Amino acid sequence: MGSGLNWVDGWNRLIAVVPSNVLTFMTVLGVVILVIAVVGWFWQRRKGGGAGMQGFPWIAVILAGALAGPQLVIPAIIGVLQFIVGFVITIVNSVVK
Repeated sequence: MGSGLNWVDGWNRLIAVVPSNVLTFMTVLGVVILVIAVVGWFWQRRKGGGAGMQGFPWIAVILAGALAGPQLVIPAIIGVLQFIVGFVITIVNSVVK
């Protein structure tokens, strides 16, 4: 689908230029952000605040995922987007022809 789309390869080339110690620092920072956010949320729930998933720190989780997984999380997201765009392009091309 969508032959010619190869966004993941572009991301992998970009991330390959980043030194490994920077990637390690980003991973550690992401995990620290995630742990602080989730533990803080559990602590608030324990004290009676935030029923269910209300007040869950989604922004912190997304930021932590982006920092902790530039070699896994971001390529997965890009791959899904690439698939969707390729699928749409294939549908449009078949309708137009």
